[in-house]
Amino acid sequence: MFKSWRSFILFYCFSISSFAADFVADIDMLDFCPPTQSPECVVCQNPSPVNSSQQLETFSQTILNTLGHVESDLEMKQVCEAMNVMVAANNNQPIGPIDIPQVDGQGNKWNFRIYFGYTRSRYFNSPEVALNSSRVNVVVKDFDWEERNSFEYFTWDKIKQPGNTFRFIDEPTNSFGFSMEKKNNVIFLSVFHMKWLFNNSQVKHVTGTLDGVEVDKVMPVNQPFDGYNAQPGEMNLIRLENTYWNINPQIGYGRKIDIISNKKFGTLSYTPSVQAGLMIGSSYSAYTVKGGYWDSDSKAQGIEYKGTSLTAGHRLDYEKGRMGLFIDQKYTTSNIKQDFLDGSAKYRLNFSPVTFGLSVKINQSKK
Repeated sequence: MFKSWRSFILFYCFSISSFAADFVADIDMLDFCPPTQSPECVVCQNPSPVNSSQQLETFSQTILNTLGHVESDLEMKQVCEAMNVMVAANNNQPIGPIDIPQVDGQGNKWNFRIYFGYTRSRYFNSPEVALNSSRVNVVVKDFDWEERNSFEYFTWDKIKQPGNTFRFIDEPTNSFGFSMEKKNNVIFLSVFHMKWLFNNSQVKHVTGTLDGVEVDKVMPVNQPFDGYNAQPGEMNLIRLENTYWNINPQIGYGRKIDIISNKKFGTLSYTPSVQAGLMIGSSYSAYTVKGGYWDSDSKAQGIEYKGTSLTAGHRLDYEKGRMGLFIDQKYTTSNIKQDFLDGSAKYRLNFSPVTFGLSVKINQSKK
């Protein structure tokens, strides 16, 4: 409807002014002309006083027809202020500020929100994990992963310990987000702070070589200690974990569907979405030294790129004014390549995080 936000401002001002009853004024049209006049500027070429509400309406339409010749935001402001003066003269009282919502070219409002919440995740078994190093070259089928949620940092016993007061923000797995909403379209950025590690008691089918010994059988991935009786071909994976500075930043698109929308009670909405992102973070791996029992070879990987992710998700939001509550559930699939000893570990990681949290609207219509 409006070609620009300037058109919207003028239309708003003139709409308010057209309701003034029995309006009488003596306004010089030249006061509203841009510095550079042109023959097409009807108002500038035909100045005349406005002395009735009907003429005021005609004048408003004429001004709207000359918007293309207004050259600065200051001129638009001056026109709007002059219209306020007209209404004030008619009502003998000052006019308050005009609300100008943040809108796009089609008149749709933009809303910006930030999100934060506590996340619990289920990590599904990887179909296979390929471990490749100078000592271990195997493929482990149906590999088990577990979540490290660190929920104890929400307890008072942990919080009251020196240095732990605010660690509940980082230690438990959590999610941050920022959304830009226009009408029913939502574009958002999300960051999931995640922690996953292998199940050290799993028994799986292992194929390949362990310290030069060929294996192709079901065995413990981390052989339990049974006295000083280690046998060739046993697997002794002590640690394979991703629990420090691991994040899954993503960008996505959602379609917001209002279930209930009421000015008094707020808005309940449902938003299905798709996202794509990266897997970034550190890792740690350790394997019992050859011929030993208590010492290990290990590798600590710094914060590095590990792979890509693709997500399908949905979210339920309740919003009342600036504040809101939400629950978000996603299903993510990712391809991971991380350090393992002096080699690498490759696998597909599928996981499903569920987040409970708060949202805050951070923009407000200007006046």
